[in-house]
Amino acid sequence: MKYFRREVVGKELTLYPLVCMHVGAPQADEDFIREHVARIKDDPTGAWVYLGDGGECVTKSSKGELYTQRLSPDEQIDRIVELLEPVSGRGLFGIAGNHDRRIAKLSGLDWTNALCVRLGIPYLGNAAFARFVFTPKANSAMRVGFETFWHHGIDSSSLLGGKANAARKLEQLVWADALFSAHSHVCLDMPPSYVAYLPQNADEIKYREVRNFVCGCAYDSRVPGYAEEKGYAPILPAWLSVRLALHGNHNSVFEREMTCRVWRKPC
Repeated sequence: MKYFRREVVGKELTLYPLVCMHVGAPQADEDFIREHVARIKDDPTGAWVYLGDGGECVTKSSKGELYTQRLSPDEQIDRIVELLEPVSGRGLFGIAGNHDRRIAKLSGLDWTNALCVRLGIPYLGNAAFARFVFTPKANSAMRVGFETFWHHGIDSSSLLGGKANAARKLEQLVWADALFSAHSHVCLDMPPSYVAYLPQNADEIKYREVRNFVCGCAYDSRVPGYAEEKGYAPILPAWLSVRLALHGNHNSVFEREMTCRVWRKPC
């Protein structure tokens, strides 16, 4: 598990997790990806995180159909870099997905590391903490932070409740203001959890809010393939963005806010 820190001068940052693109699969919706990339490009506060499964990365020993894969794993990297070129320089870091790891299991070469090098972002492995530290006013000594945790996600059932429960399991592993995961392909802004804690040098019990975001996919499972074979309910492409913001400046006291927006492909 690794740690990432980003200094933000100002009061707002919008995070765009890019996950489960499955480029190279017939189900990969590249038009949806391009539309979302354009959205990030037009957002002056926008920054993206690679959260795994950018490529289909089917091998002879993995799930999926090797001969329906439209691009080799190497060509999948080329295509992802091409798709994200308009927001080059806006990426923060990358996390490995289960499809990414197929290549490492087969060959010992880390496909995600190679992708992150091409994208010009640090590769943080399987999971990472990321702290976003805001300086609300230029040349101010004041700092306000958001603590976040990033993981590609945990295996779940085909049912929505099972997918949500799998994401909730990460809350038993770490504490953070917000947890970001995926893997299940659904896009969810789940109801917050509340964690009691006792502040240092204080006798009053406080509560912290924990937000949990399941970040969706750019994979259209209506296209015939593995999901149809297994009898899974179709999932359409959907991604989310999360805006971190500070409000107020009376006596240098700022209130933190997290706002989620979901971007779905029309049916």
